Amino acid sequence: MNRVSANIQFCSAYITKSNLSYTNFADVILEKCELWENRWHETHILGARLSGSDLSGGEFISFDWNAADFTYCDLTNSTLGELDIRKVDLKGVKLESYQVAELLERIGIVVMD
Repeated sequence: MNRVSANIQFCSAYITKSNLSYTNFADVILEKCELWENRWHETHILGARLSGSDLSGGEFISFDWNAADFTYCDLTNSTLGELDIRKVDLKGVKLESYQVAELLERIGIVVMD
């Protein structure tokens, strides 16, 4: 059983192929949920817990990666916007090799094929 808030609980959540731009997910708990192929433009996520969720294929533009827990998420094939690997806990996160190369390039590391 997962919790959305102190009063609301659920066993699973599926929010897919949706426009979640400008949505307020502050302090929401959506752990181990199916949240793939969503648009997350300027989504408010301060204090949200998304650990273990499938966020693959997502579009994260003007998105505050520091504001929530993304550990163990699947971010494969997502547009990661301004994700700074020096500031965000990416423990257990799934990424494609091209995404890793792109993130490392931002901090001055060149990955050779």
